[in-house]
Amino acid sequence: MVGLLSALLVGACAPPEPAVRQPMPDPIADVPGQQLYDSGVRLARSGDLLRAEQYVKAAMERGFPEERALPTLLKICVAASRLNAALQYAEPHLRDHPGNFRLRTLVASIHLGLGNVDDAETHLSEVIERAPTNAPAYYLMGMLHREEHGDPVASEPYLQRYLELAPNGAHAAEVRNMLRPREPIRRIEHIIDRPAEPIEPEGPSEPTESAPEEATPS
Repeated sequence: MVGLLSALLVGACAPPEPAVRQPMPDPIADVPGQQLYDSGVRLARSGDLLRAEQYVKAAMERGFPEERALPTLLKICVAASRLNAALQYAEPHLRDHPGNFRLRTLVASIHLGLGNVDDAETHLSEVIERAPTNAPAYYLMGMLHREEHGDPVASEPYLQRYLELAPNGAHAAEVRNMLRPREPIRRIEHIIDRPAEPIEPEGPSEPTESAPEEATPS
């Protein structure tokens, strides 16, 4: 009997077993993709970039069109200096949609930001070859030659083409300022490269008439 009472007392005094912790419900589990995307855009505008990224990513997972959400998601990542994360979102889509040249140009700019110059040049070359009216690609390729390769002469055709395609573009004033200092040099090169004009051979010199001698008075 004593042993039984002791066992009962021990059981009564033992701490209760901890309750099984239920997982917290997902607050956005039932939110449709469009609403998630709109919320992500608002969060990005308010400066809450981490949550903005999460909401736009969730919007794509809920069926929001990837071709609309992805550029926004990449811009959010770039603004948050999460360049590697931006590539992780972009490159799988680019493999499935190789003709998305707007996205390819954006990916090239991200590679430039990471210092992956060769990767950036590969993407830009493909855009220029297959989408020759994509003005941002010419600007980026020109800046790549100018800043990364240190070759302003090689950059000029790309920057000039950018101005032709986007005379009022976001970088037009910057590009004009970069090209202007070389204008006098180009004029000199034009003069140097121009074929020399033939020199007329000099003819025999004309005899000069000597003044008549004055008669000496005798």
